[in-house]
Amino acid sequence: GWGADDSYLGYIRLKPGVFPEQINQKIPALLPKYIDVERERKQGFDMELYIKPVSEIYTQSTEVKRMVVIMSVLAFALLFVAAMNYILNSVSSLPIRARSVGVHKCNGASSKDIFNMFLFETAALFVVALVCMALLLFAFREYVADMAAVPTLGTLLNAQTIWLPAIMSALLPARLFSVIPVTQVFRVSTSGKQGWKRSLLFIQFGGIAFVITLLVIVLLQYDRLMNNDLGYDPENIVYAPLNNMDDQKAAKLTAEFKKLPYVTATGLSSMDILSGYGGFPILDNEKNWLFTARQVNYDADYLSLMKIPLLEGQPLKGDGDILVNESFVSKRGWTDAAIGKYIYDDEGNLKGKIVGVTRDFMVNSFFTPQLPVIMFGSDRMSYCNFTVRVSELTPEYLREMNDKIAELFPNEDVGFTVLKTIIESQYEGTRHFRDGVFVASIAILLITLMGLLGYITDEMHRRSKEIAIRKVNGATAPNILRLLSKDVLITAFPAILLGVIASRVVGESWLRQFADKIPLTVFIFISTALLVLAIIWGCVILKSWNIANENPVRSIKNE
Repeated sequence: GWGADDSYLGYIRLKPGVFPEQINQKIPALLPKYIDVERERKQGFDMELYIKPVSEIYTQSTEVKRMVVIMSVLAFALLFVAAMNYILNSVSSLPIRARSVGVHKCNGASSKDIFNMFLFETAALFVVALVCMALLLFAFREYVADMAAVPTLGTLLNAQTIWLPAIMSALLPARLFSVIPVTQVFRVSTSGKQGWKRSLLFIQFGGIAFVITLLVIVLLQYDRLMNNDLGYDPENIVYAPLNNMDDQKAAKLTAEFKKLPYVTATGLSSMDILSGYGGFPILDNEKNWLFTARQVNYDADYLSLMKIPLLEGQPLKGDGDILVNESFVSKRGWTDAAIGKYIYDDEGNLKGKIVGVTRDFMVNSFFTPQLPVIMFGSDRMSYCNFTVRVSELTPEYLREMNDKIAELFPNEDVGFTVLKTIIESQYEGTRHFRDGVFVASIAILLITLMGLLGYITDEMHRRSKEIAIRKVNGATAPNILRLLSKDVLITAFPAILLGVIASRVVGESWLRQFADKIPLTVFIFISTALLVLAIIWGCVILKSWNIANENPVRSIKNE
């Protein structure tokens, strides 16, 4: 089928000691013996043949490389935000713990001792975190194993996956506390410099904006994949591939299934509708190659069974009748009516006459663009797919149909496949990615809010006297809330903007794998940015509400 059909893949198992490079060196001399290279070149093809290890075909795939990069960025964002949150809380505790460090140093502790003390503290916290993680993984083991696409959860729990977060979250706080001079202890505790805190808060705000915006893009695209119009109705459809069919078998098969009360329609096709179909070369009047259409044979009932709309003309009735879809007419460049035109194969043999034009319908998945399709009418297919539509798809009906077809074809291992299940399985990788981004978004949101609450608590403690004096001098609760939220929002605005821009870049890269994709409108990014900003602002208001309404006399007395 190499002369016309481009749907075949070849596999070779090499003998021990033979390498692909050795075979590839000999192929150029062999190619002209089996393929008319000059003929292909005249038709616009440059043909090259080589073999490549299957593992390289996968790992060097553009889509695989893109997903590795995107998942790495997502993992780094989650890891980095978590580490920055721990560092933020450590830095926030600097004014209080600096005195403790000073006391240790006055009693002879060296910088190395202080460094080791904080490393040990982080190690203890990390062990507790690992235990909690192990419990969570065990509790949701099936979901996690499915989402991460790993055979066992043990692959997630190893030294390679835990050394980086341990080092990131431990070194900076330990180093920061160990270098504090004794003479600067009290100055550190009262300086009020907030550069460290705001920088770390900035990173967390950017991370949460990035992940949540990316989540919105993924959710919208997945919803489009699951609910977009396929051009046919896949509900309650099952099909079974059959061999060695003839007119008598086909008639008996159709008659037996139409007796079942829940079967509403049946039909035969040479391939299932998700296969991508075979290739058929379309030539002009001078026999120059124009494009390759996707070809399939249908019986007279298949079109109505799948509910594929006929835009003009009449349905297939038998041999010699041909239907084409809208994309075929457009790609062929016909400006007049397609009905009545004849189709020839690449050898000049008449294949039939076009009797109708159907609406475009997906013959593969939304990873591929809409393809031109040519449909030949035929009731004689030695190999075919028997397709059935039922009124309701229940396990009992499916079991009964499987028993029936096994009874009619006792020498074949046959069974029905649910079309909707196969459609959903096409986007299993997309579902895994959606779930991964969702979990990452929840984790980063919780981590960021914990860091924000810690920051606000520290700010209220640090500025309690200032707030009390402002209230004594006439400041109202809204004034205090505005004062406390101002610094946070000033940090949040540019961070969210950068996070949204980063999510657009990554989202655009991820969407390139789909032929049918959502438009990345400005509304998506503005609405997500406002949502993140509202979450941050609401957190600030809720945490600051008590101190904004507190009696200033109590704050001054405590001070």
